[in-house]
Amino acid sequence: MIRKRLTGLIVVGALAGAAWLGPWWVQQVTPRELGALLTGVDALWWPATVLRGGVYALLAWGVYPRWVQGRIRRNDPERVRQQSPLVFGAFCISDLVIAQLPYGLLR
Repeated sequence: MIRKRLTGLIVVGALAGAAWLGPWWVQQVTPRELGALLTGVDALWWPATVLRGGVYALLAWGVYPRWVQGRIRRNDPERVRQQSPLVFGAFCISDLVIAQLPYGLLR
């Protein structure tokens, strides 16, 4: 219980810090620095996207079936394997909305 509250407090604190420091940081960045930052992001973006896709696949076909089988009383591994593509698709859709769409809008 305490661990969940501490995690929630850290997340809320990080979001509050980003909201508070974000406008100041944007005012400090010059167009030249912004160009250098975007060049760095471009260099790392697609390798990071491939890495995230690998993690999603590992979670969908490795971790998820074992987690479900540990939670259900009757073992139905065939059904769990059938749901893995749906889990992977959900990860990909969330990545599209949370990461790829904002990245595309930067261009």
